[in-house]
Amino acid sequence: MKTFIPNGGQLEDHKSVDESRLSRRKLLLGGGGIAGGLMLARRADAAPDPARETINDDSNRRPPRLLVADLRGPQGPDMRRGPGANPAAPQSIVVQPGSGENVATPYPFNGKHLSGFIVSNLYSFDTGTLFSARDISSIILTNLGSQPVFVSADADDDKSPAVASPLKHTVQPLQSAIVRSGVQISTAYASADGLVSLVHVREPKNHTSDVFAEADSWTRYQYPEGFPSLPLWISSQLQLDHLVKIDPWKMAGQSSPPGSEPLGYNVYANLWWLPAGSDAGVHDVHHHNFLEIHTQLVGFGRMQKFRDLKTAQQAVNIEPANVALSDYSFPFDASASFAGLYEEHRLAPGATHAPMPIVTTYNAWGGHSDVARSASAENPCFYYPPHQYYSDTDCIWIAFEFHRAS
Repeated sequence: MKTFIPNGGQLEDHKSVDESRLSRRKLLLGGGGIAGGLMLARRADAAPDPARETINDDSNRRPPRLLVADLRGPQGPDMRRGPGANPAAPQSIVVQPGSGENVATPYPFNGKHLSGFIVSNLYSFDTGTLFSARDISSIILTNLGSQPVFVSADADDDKSPAVASPLKHTVQPLQSAIVRSGVQISTAYASADGLVSLVHVREPKNHTSDVFAEADSWTRYQYPEGFPSLPLWISSQLQLDHLVKIDPWKMAGQSSPPGSEPLGYNVYANLWWLPAGSDAGVHDVHHHNFLEIHTQLVGFGRMQKFRDLKTAQQAVNIEPANVALSDYSFPFDASASFAGLYEEHRLAPGATHAPMPIVTTYNAWGGHSDVARSASAENPCFYYPPHQYYSDTDCIWIAFEFHRAS
């Protein structure tokens, strides 16, 4: 078994972060509408920091009320963008991982607190080759391929599929699990459809002031005109120029049409950040026709579905439900704040929600959107209900999008 890291990527052993200048945080729900504000307050006994007073306040690049954020500007020209790239991302980087087995492609948003890889052409792989066994932090595995991924406690349990072992089990497509460094992951047969994401959250604390301050790979999401300005942030985006053949109907939990065959897709991935008590905005159609899932990395959040788009969007101007701060660290009933909410999925770190759209061979959006105007059995339409992400705490999650390969 060999492991390749494309584009000259190197694994880095980051030093621990000096937290002496970091401040305690104070949660205050405020502002208008559903989106709550997160205030980061300096300790009363902390000495003034002259450097902080001289930082230019660039609201388009700085997380809300960030304390220490010497964010650098873009480094050089924009990277080339794939056809499905999110135009809001600060960079969209296209990577061709190669054809060898177990090719590890690093994410463009890797940093001190959070780092990871997409492993393509997965066959038999020791996670200890990417992550140090000395670090006891969790590795969040998301299966992005069409094959089940076997997770084995050690190499002996992974020797043969014919050998029964309770220490070897599967993570099904579009599902996730939390594993430790050194576990073996494998597929029944080597193919391009073996694809997994491995994300290591080394230190979930202080990510608001540290993750954003260490790179220029984040920017505030720019909402369309007429949409409320919400405190949502997007990282740089990776497009894996690697054909993965999946059955979109099966992946979405539906029966495949008679005679249908697996179709080729490319995977895009990026992080999202949202402060506690905030929503990311109710929407249905996306900027492109794609199948998406989200895996929670830091904090506790929800994916919510609504009966009617207009009613749910208008609710952003309604006074939110009164939630006592003493109870705020616990899940509460958000239905009082969001009109038309009929279903939600709670997301803890390591959890992935089920795909939300139905898949059709025609443009189910009709006159509402033309993102799937050429929908067919060869390029089906992903038809979403009105939905949004909501954060109970400060949250970071990773979004995976499956775009039909041209």
